[in-house]
Amino acid sequence: MLPLHGYETGGWYPFNKKGCIDDPKSTASVGAMLYLLAENSRLSSFFFRTQNFVPYSTIRYLGMLDGNNLIKDSNVFYRDIDLDAQTFQLPQGQSFEARGEVRIGFRQLDNERWPASSLYTLKIANPNLASELAGDAMMRIELTAEQGRPRNGVEAVSPEKFRIESVEMDHARRNYNRKDVAFQLNTMVGNGLSETHYWLDSGSIKS
Repeated sequence: MLPLHGYETGGWYPFNKKGCIDDPKSTASVGAMLYLLAENSRLSSFFFRTQNFVPYSTIRYLGMLDGNNLIKDSNVFYRDIDLDAQTFQLPQGQSFEARGEVRIGFRQLDNERWPASSLYTLKIANPNLASELAGDAMMRIELTAEQGRPRNGVEAVSPEKFRIESVEMDHARRNYNRKDVAFQLNTMVGNGLSETHYWLDSGSIKS
């Protein structure tokens, strides 16, 4: 592992300070710039195989985040997730319990101490449901992996996101369904115990 703070680059580096990298986080944007320029053959005497760079999902365990941005083993909803497989689907009939709004995230390793990343917030869209959840009612929610849209002539693509498949209620006075709850995309590290930092600003790539 090579520390990049103070690494000598010369004057070509867009964010250099006296010919050195001042903020290591800037290497992410510069790397993306070099990738794009190289892919379009706009760099003389510079070549690398951009097709060898294939993005992959690090979502392996999906579950409820606690106040320390960790997913305890008891809070894992789905395991062994592989969104890079075109035919991957979450187990049918497998659900998790929720008694209100919760933050849902993921981690890569089978280790509950491994830092997790926030992904969604489960929101209650129906005020009547919110009132019932304040009492004895409980939701059992099943998710599904939603296939991505075909691009560049590719007919089949792997799943790209999760959506709510069904909602069943226990100890509720009314019937509710998946339209009464919603997923809100939330990649903020906000646990209510410290300042909230957007991951692009924090530079944290632990997960």
